[in-house]
Order: sequence, then structure tokens, then C-alpha cells
Amino acid sequence: MTEPDPTPPAPLLPGTDAPLAAGELVVLIDRRRRRYLLELTAGEEWHSHAGLVPHDDLIGRHEGSAVRTNRNMEIVVLRPTREDYVLKMKRGAQVVYPKDQAAIVAAADVRPGCTVVEAGAGSGALTLALLAAVGPAGRVISFERRG
Repeated sequence: MTEPDPTPPAPLLPGTDAPLAAGELVVLIDRRRRRYLLELTAGEEWHSHAGLVPHDDLIGRHEGSAVRTNRNMEIVVLRPTREDYVLKMKRGAQVVYPKDQAAIVAAADVRPGCTVVEAGAGSGALTLALLAAVGPAGRVISFERRG
């Protein structure tokens, strides 16, 4: 396909300028802004209506790079946000979506340094939001009953 661009784009967030690596989750965004979550695996290919992109063409690139599929459609590769992960993850239990997570965190007055006890982690989507809200100084203690 295309050769990696030697000049990395400016990182979107501090600490995210490392090249993409095998085993890492990424989001591919097509020209219609559809988002696809996948784990980079050497030797694998991503297929969609837009064509295919070998994972090896993404590994070693920098976040924000654009690649072309075999059908010459541009795809941008980014690291996923927490919202990307929650909206695109495989579901087992009910998922608490980002809009609802924000309402829960605000209503419960969860802030940095808090200790939160959660009953029923389920998919873990709300747990991720709680962890982000309490920050490194806080704690989230989660109980799950398996029956």
C-alpha cells in the first residue's frame, strides 16, 4: 500500500506520539466519519466497504496518519477515546453510554480524590468513566456477583 510518513503529525494528547504497535487498539475513520475499532495484529487485514488495509501498513505509523485502501479510499488511524471504546466494544452486559455516564458522575458528585463503591461492574463502561473522574488520587471499588 503506502509507505509510512517519516514526519509524525502533532500528537492530539501528551504522551500519545509513540508509533502504533501490534496489540494496540485503534480507530479507523473513513471519509463519512464512520469509526471502526480494531486491535492491530501483524499479518491481518481490515476489510470494509471502503476496501482493505493490511494491519502491517498501520503498525509503525503515528496517530493521525492517513492511509489509502486498495480501493484508494482514505482512512485516518487514531488511538480510541474512552467514548470510542464504550460505543464500539463487544457487549455482554448492558452498557452505560457516555451521555448517561456523564449524568451519573455529575449527579453523584464524583470528582478527583473520591472513593466510589460500584455494585455490578457489568461491561465496565461506567467503571471507566468513574476511574477517569476520580483520577489517580481516587479509588473505584467494584463488586460483581456471579451466579
